[in-house]
Amino acid sequence: MDLDAIRRSAQQEVAERLAGLAETMAEATRLREQAMSSTASAASRDGMIEIWVNATGTVIRTDLDPDTFRDRRPDELAAEITEVAQAAASIVRGQVEATLAEIRALADPGDLMGKAAALPGFDSLTTAPTPSTDPPESDRRRFR
Repeated sequence: MDLDAIRRSAQQEVAERLAGLAETMAEATRLREQAMSSTASAASRDGMIEIWVNATGTVIRTDLDPDTFRDRRPDELAAEITEVAQAAASIVRGQVEATLAEIRALADPGDLMGKAAALPGFDSLTTAPTPSTDPPESDRRRFR
């Protein structure tokens, strides 16, 4: 094999690896957007209280049945709302962590993506930025 053939082969290999890296980074970005658009809800045992949270567990909607106020003292209602909000936050934490784990799995230390994981900025794909406080049904929550 002559030097030109070796050079062309090396250039092709580099181009293929870079294309693969670009695809993987695009997938990581898509997964991150999916994670940050996550919402979850939880309801009280009787279904009279429902709370929605965003990807960080911030409450974005609270639905209370009008009869909720008749059946509970204020301290009971407060405790139940807190319990439901915590349950919703726990659910969304699991969803977000599962998606971020998919991103981390893309970074095989033996390949170019694994080496890219060591580059500045990669960590930002696997950590949670401040998500939206838009309601769960908002068009802005639909990821690509």
